[in-house]
Amino acid sequence: MDRRHPSSFQQLEKLGEGTYATVYKGRNRQTGELVALKEIHLDSEEGTPSTAIREISLMKELKHENIVTLHDVIHTENKLMLVFEYMDKDLKKYMDARGDRGQLDHVTIKRFMQDLLRGTAFCHENRVLHRDLKPQNLLINTKGQLKLADFGLARAFGIPVNTFSNEVVTLWYRAPDVLLGSRTYNTSIDIWSAGCIMAEMYTGRPLFPGTTNEDQLQKIFRLMGTPSERTWPGISQLPEYKSNFPSYATQSLAILLPQIDQLGLDLLGKLLQLRPENRISAQDALRHPWFSDLPNYAGHVKLSDESFETYNLDPPSYTLDTTKKELKQMYYDMVAIRRMEMAADRLYKEKKIRGFCHLSTGQEAVAVGIEHAITRQDAIITAYRCHGFALMRGGTVKSIIGELLGRREGIAYGKGGSMHMFAPNFYGGNGIVGAQVPVGAGIAFAHQYTGSKTATITLYGDGASNQGQVFEAFNMAKLWNLPVLFGCENNKYGMGTSAARSSALTEYYKRGQYIPGLKINAMDVLAVKAAVQYGKEYTASDKGPLVFEYVTYRYGGHSMSDPGTTYRTREEIQRMRSTNDPIAGLKQKILDWGVCTEDELKQIDKKAREDVDVEVAEAEKMPPPDPTEKILFEDIYVRGSEPAYIRGRTPDETYYY
Repeated sequence: MDRRHPSSFQQLEKLGEGTYATVYKGRNRQTGELVALKEIHLDSEEGTPSTAIREISLMKELKHENIVTLHDVIHTENKLMLVFEYMDKDLKKYMDARGDRGQLDHVTIKRFMQDLLRGTAFCHENRVLHRDLKPQNLLINTKGQLKLADFGLARAFGIPVNTFSNEVVTLWYRAPDVLLGSRTYNTSIDIWSAGCIMAEMYTGRPLFPGTTNEDQLQKIFRLMGTPSERTWPGISQLPEYKSNFPSYATQSLAILLPQIDQLGLDLLGKLLQLRPENRISAQDALRHPWFSDLPNYAGHVKLSDESFETYNLDPPSYTLDTTKKELKQMYYDMVAIRRMEMAADRLYKEKKIRGFCHLSTGQEAVAVGIEHAITRQDAIITAYRCHGFALMRGGTVKSIIGELLGRREGIAYGKGGSMHMFAPNFYGGNGIVGAQVPVGAGIAFAHQYTGSKTATITLYGDGASNQGQVFEAFNMAKLWNLPVLFGCENNKYGMGTSAARSSALTEYYKRGQYIPGLKINAMDVLAVKAAVQYGKEYTASDKGPLVFEYVTYRYGGHSMSDPGTTYRTREEIQRMRSTNDPIAGLKQKILDWGVCTEDELKQIDKKAREDVDVEVAEAEKMPPPDPTEKILFEDIYVRGSEPAYIRGRTPDETYYY
């Protein structure tokens, strides 16, 4: 966000109030974006509170998907306004809203703990102690993502460990070493708080709800056992240590938390170690096997910082939920599309495929990423580089290759060729440059008119981006607030005039002017999926259309008649293959994340190639159609919906039906 005046934001409702600040739900008057406005009133004598200075300085540095984003700081004569991303509720309110006495289910607890530990680990890696982790300072958005907030008590730390105040952390979540007066604590104080929060999510009640410092210690020792010099060397030297503490034996956490499994108990025990040196680190806690059965264990992944650029739009989350199964399926899908396109390349060179043929080798991540972000009820319409989309929408390799060969068993009965392929909720494959864009807006209008919450993905190439019909479609979509994601597949090179010579603005995601835009690294299938998921949620919220730019790269020419080497070097193509290939990129991520072994990936590779080769061979065996006059005029209408009479196909015809 740019620097603004407080009047740039509309206050909607008060969310909370503290000693120094009041927090409001707000709205950006220009973009309509919801934000949280933290107003800090400045004392004419004392100036800006130290907590505010600390929070601003730290949060400007801490950029992470599990830490609330500070968008802007607006300073006036008598107040300071911090503009944060808006979050739906805090963890305390989230638990209070649950019908089962605040208790959360096992999977939700595990996801929230993973988010909490990720944010905490990032703080610790950047040498920051939060020092006030509690349910009220953990915020949850509408996507169910938890983020750390309120860094007013946070501190940067160095080596050696600094001497800090022991007046930190809300009493119930305060570590025993801090309660005993230690002023040389470290990251372990946040770990203790995380353990208290984990237990509270299971029971719906604070684990240690003390009323005073001494009462808090009593409650901790009653459950965890009273420590001694034997179990905690040096404890007797702490300022608040008393030799006459009641002697309590350690109780089993399983008795207090019967609903937690053994792995959960093991992790909780490692978080709630009395002696700070024995507490697990946040990073090691994230590697604990308790998290291994999460559906997204291997795939709750951080996207590259280079994934997105925005225009009048907040970016999608840089964290994506996925699964091992989905990652392997994405890999299979991209390998299959490339193998199919390689077969088409061979058949064209053998002169078995004639006419135009546009291949998408190198661009597989676009079709695959989009399909994995939407449902079968959502619609896609694209231009003539459509084979991968047809396959992902439910077509078969056999029917697609059959179509290219002009066979009656082809996906369009052999009459569409490379540029006209269709499948359920896939509206083509369109040969006329840019003509599909207003049609896509029309499909979105139909969805809106019928009350459907489905999205329409309307794709076009950069060669169509200057056409008037594209801008007319943009205008109507914005006027009517249509649920359509316009998307320019920018594969870097046109067949003729370069973009720099034909377009005053080559940042295609900004071409919607009044429509927000998003530029996507479309060589990364996960970035494509994240962007389209975000776009679908955006349009389903009645916010209107978006303009996407999928930045990708094709290894071949514009079509098979274009060698593609007159305007770029072979060295450039090879460099892109070796450094930015979408299939190789996903393969490396899968191996890095331990989704499967290299041998397992080789088996997926082999199966995809074999599956495609079998269907290509079957398509090649299809007999060519009989060149009779009648079949030239069939399939004007969808089979089974033909009218009784059709005139004008031949001079002497009355009707065939």
